[in-house]
Amino acid sequence: MLEIIRDTITTPKGYLNLYFKRDWTPISNKRQNPDSIKNNSGFDHVSFGHDIETAYLLIEASKVLGIKNDTVTLRKAKKMVDGIKNMADYSIEDITSVKRKEYQ
Repeated sequence: MLEIIRDTITTPKGYLNLYFKRDWTPISNKRQNPDSIKNNSGFDHVSFGHDIETAYLLIEASKVLGIKNDTVTLRKAKKMVDGIKNMADYSIEDITSVKRKEYQ
């Protein structure tokens, strides 16, 4: 479970993908038509609170599993927490929802 979350569900940019196909391919609205994006906007949702919680839980899981010097997990967790510093790259669409801007 640790490896699935750390290596598949988290992205290189430090946030969680939330929706996947059966083969673990992330589902995204990037480069879709406007109607699809409007109807499925939750697919590209970023939850910074969940990212921080997941970073903490990854580190805790690594400790409980007895993995010594788990630099892979620590590096990934740090990247997830550092994402909060980069919130300027995100736009607040309403009080309760933060959506990722489209990166090109």
